Amino acid sequence: MKSWGFLLLLFLLLIEKCWQWFAFPAGIIASYADDFLLIPLVMGAALWVQQKYISPKFVYSILQIFIIWFACCLIFEGLFPILWSAYTRDLWDFGAYALGAFYFYLLLNYPAVKIKS
Repeated sequence: MKSWGFLLLLFLLLIEKCWQWFAFPAGIIASYADDFLLIPLVMGAALWVQQKYISPKFVYSILQIFIIWFACCLIFEGLFPILWSAYTRDLWDFGAYALGAFYFYLLLNYPAVKIKS
């Protein structure tokens, strides 16, 4: 995993939370930043654990990333709005989750060691 890509996400999360704490106008940042950051942060942490304790060559397949994206959409946009009124269904969140998954796939989903050909 490229640590700079993961650190960038943590920095963006910090900025987004400070943005909310200082009560700046919400806009697109507050609406979709959490959704965008969810998959790369969670899967990045999971990838680090897999590579540290299982195999440094481990990476997630496109199918596995798709399944995580689908599960996030189903849980956060399907189930949670039904169970709790604090959650609202927003179709744009599907795109934010997809962009986060794409970011993870392109910039973070790499083996920890070089694989010799």
